[in-house]
Amino acid sequence: MKLASYLKLKEINQKDFGKKIGVRQSTVCRYILGRIPTKSIISKIYYATNGEVTPNDFYNIDKLVVSLLKPQENPKKTPKKPHIVKQAEHYSVCSEANR
Repeated sequence: MKLASYLKLKEINQKDFGKKIGVRQSTVCRYILGRIPTKSIISKIYYATNGEVTPNDFYNIDKLVVSLLKPQENPKKTPKKPHIVKQAEHYSVCSEANR
């Protein structure tokens, strides 16, 4: 289970979860957005969630394998201004913790 799904399911906010594993809310937000925690933090997350969030949940192995097997239609075509999309995604995820 992804960390974001776990927090939503258990109705735990990022700040409280961060305190539980010894990191700030902003760091929890980064983990939700895709940053991979250190081994020691992954271990803390695993035990804090009673094993519901596993180390494998931080690696999108299934998505990677599928994307490697899938033929790309137009590999040169990239979305316009991807940094704006990422910033908007970051804002929406991280701002939820302050509600």
